[in-house]
Amino acid sequence: MSIIKAKDVRLNDGDVLVDIRWDMQDAEFGKVVYSEDHIKGAVFVDAEDFLTDEISEHGGRHPLPDMDEFRTKVESIGVTNDAELYLYDTGNLNACSRFWFMLKLIGIEAKIIEGGYWALKEAGFEVTNEIPTVKKGRIEKVYNSDILVDMHYVYNSMDDKNSVLIDSRSPERHRGEEEPFDRMSGTIPTSVNYFWKDNYNEDESIKSKDFLKDRFKDIVDYDEIIVYCGSGITGANNMMIMDSIGIKAKLYAGSFSDYISYDDNFIISRGERVSCKK
Repeated sequence: MSIIKAKDVRLNDGDVLVDIRWDMQDAEFGKVVYSEDHIKGAVFVDAEDFLTDEISEHGGRHPLPDMDEFRTKVESIGVTNDAELYLYDTGNLNACSRFWFMLKLIGIEAKIIEGGYWALKEAGFEVTNEIPTVKKGRIEKVYNSDILVDMHYVYNSMDDKNSVLIDSRSPERHRGEEEPFDRMSGTIPTSVNYFWKDNYNEDESIKSKDFLKDRFKDIVDYDEIIVYCGSGITGANNMMIMDSIGIKAKLYAGSFSDYISYDDNFIISRGERVSCKK
C-alpha cells in the first residue's frame, strides 16, 4: 500500500522521512517552509531540483531529469534499496506522487503520508528547524521503463481499442474552455476526463476506496491505461490514486504541454480539431 495515514507511520533506525513540500508557482516555497520548521528527522527534497529538468523544445513544462542523476540525488538523502521511505508534502500529494512515480522508475517503493505535514503535526509528530545528519545511501541500478510512455507511444495508442488515455486536468481545460498554463487549450484526441481533484474531499483527504473503485469502474477492463495532465505532475497523482485501488497505469510524463510542442499533432478544442503547428 503506497498511501498511509499519519497515525500509522512508524519510523525506525535506517528509515528515511522526506519533506517535499512544493508550490509549482513559487520555486522557493519548499526551502522556506522547511527552514522554518519540519517534522523532526525529515530530510528536505527540493522538488524543483529533484523532480524536473530544464525546459527545452520538447518534454513539457516539467521535463523528467536524467534518471542516473536523479538516482545519485536520491542516494544523497540516505535512501537505499532496503530502507523504508516515507514522503510528505503540503497535503495535496502532488509533489509526493511525482516523487513516488520517479522512485518507481528506479526501483524504489515509497509510502506517501495522506494529509502531509499538517496530518503528521496533528498526529503528534515533533517539529523542529534542526537539519538532520544524513548518511549517503546506495541504490542498485534499475530502470522500470514500462510505466513511462512518450508522445509517439501515446499517438500510436489512439488506434488501439484496448488502450485508454486519461486526461487528469479539470473538465474546463479538457474541453478547451480555459488554459491557464499552456499556449493552446483543448485535449489530446480520444482522451477521457478524470479530474485528479475529484479523488479528494474538500479537506484534501482521499475519498473512500468504494467511491474510487466506482469512479474508475469504466476503465478497469482496458488492457492499457495511460494517464496525462498538463505537465506530468497531477497525472502522477491520478496514477497514484489508481494504484491504491489496484489499477495499474502508465504515465505520459510530458503530457499536454509536450504533445502540443509537435507541429504535426492536433488537439480537440471545444469540439473542433485544431492543429498544434506554431
